[in-house]
Amino acid sequence: MVCPSLGKATSLRRNGDPRRYASARSGSLDVYWSASAKKNCAVHTAVGSTRGVKLQRYVGIQVAGQTTWSQDRGAYASYAGPVYTTAQRSGQCINVQAHVYETSASGGLRSVAGTARFRVHCG
Repeated sequence: MVCPSLGKATSLRRNGDPRRYASARSGSLDVYWSASAKKNCAVHTAVGSTRGVKLQRYVGIQVAGQTTWSQDRGAYASYAGPVYTTAQRSGQCINVQAHVYETSASGGLRSVAGTARFRVHCG
């Protein structure tokens, strides 16, 4: 199971796949929902030529309007996450994002691929 602490989590797409925001080059951002836990979960999964390659990956999720993100960042070959929202009230939206980073000439990290969605999945 992708989001083990949610128990029986369901995807956010009608066909049974997770809600997917894709960056075809580097990975996908998959979002799940658990009605019983009243939480969302996000995972950033490597795809294509980046699968199996250790890259700096980041995934973050938060209930819209809150100040803190639940996040995971590190050098991963297959995925970053899972990360979870706090319990949500009816009508609350979430913010999610995922990025792949590379080391810049100055030694810092810079995002080379990523996606971010704000105020989505308002339940």
